[in-house]
Amino acid sequence: MVVRQGQYNDVQQRLQRGKTVSDSSTPIPLPLEHTREPHPGGKTVGEVIVPANSLGQIAEIVPFQEGRVVPHTLFDAPGVRLIHIALDRGTALKEHMTQFPIVVEVVEGEIEFEVNGNRTQLGTGGLIHLEASLLHAVHATTRARINIYLVKAAKG
Repeated sequence: MVVRQGQYNDVQQRLQRGKTVSDSSTPIPLPLEHTREPHPGGKTVGEVIVPANSLGQIAEIVPFQEGRVVPHTLFDAPGVRLIHIALDRGTALKEHMTQFPIVVEVVEGEIEFEVNGNRTQLGTGGLIHLEASLLHAVHATTRARINIYLVKAAKG
């Protein structure tokens, strides 16, 4: 199933107004091959998982902790795992690698993303993609929140 341009934003706007995907005269089918229960506080709308409806709700689920890195898996589905991490200023994810390609999105604050000794500054809204098995690290230059999308191989 392909979601046509504009449909995603329409769904997001309806959810922000407290409506469901089916509250429209034109239903927007967004079938997933497999549906998991959302994180407590999230909800399932038809076959769409809504792990949180705002950054504020995520902040309640994953609060900052002084001097710490606080990771939390918001959902884990067959094709993707979403991990939200709250990083206090000056904290870091030490150099590591993942077995899956990843997309990292900065949702609040600023980080330095390091790959092979090269650092890239990313602010709110910044995105970076890495293939699997690349050594990388994350350094929080301010209090920051990041979403990490682990893109798992599709089975089929």
